Amino acid sequence: MANGNRWVWIVGMTLVMAALSQGCGSRPEMAERNVVVSLDDTLARATAVEVNLIGVNDTEFPRYANRPVDEYWRDVASDKAPRERAIMKLSGSKRSETLSRTDPVWQKWKANGAMRLVAIAFIPGLSGSGEGERDPRRIILPLDKNRWKELVDIRIIASQSGLSCPTQPEPEKK
Repeated sequence: MANGNRWVWIVGMTLVMAALSQGCGSRPEMAERNVVVSLDDTLARATAVEVNLIGVNDTEFPRYANRPVDEYWRDVASDKAPRERAIMKLSGSKRSETLSRTDPVWQKWKANGAMRLVAIAFIPGLSGSGEGERDPRRIILPLDKNRWKELVDIRIIASQSGLSCPTQPEPEKK
């Protein structure tokens, strides 16, 4: 009987350990970060570059990832742009702007379940087309804290050829 109880105890402890280890897994969770948007030297004489940052959830994602960028800017011009966005207006005299991780828009995005940051740029003289990042005026970044290990700032650079992000997230874990 002692061996039977021992076996039950071992199986029970194994199940408890398995359950506890599942609780320690890295669940996706949005984390606020400083987002620094700047112009590179190819836009040294830029008169007006605008970059909109939009935190989107899974439901909103296809609308911002697949929609033509030109259509997005038409909506901005006619006051139909998303309300919860950060607007960065850059020029030759203002070459960088930061969305602080303490900005109230982060709490609005978090309450809405945002897990991606979509940056959409208006860069004079640059056109594009296509869904997602095939249009060089759009970049899509994850907001999952597990994808940005020990990273304080997300950097986005606007250039004559489009948007880029020199600070790359960790690969998505399957």
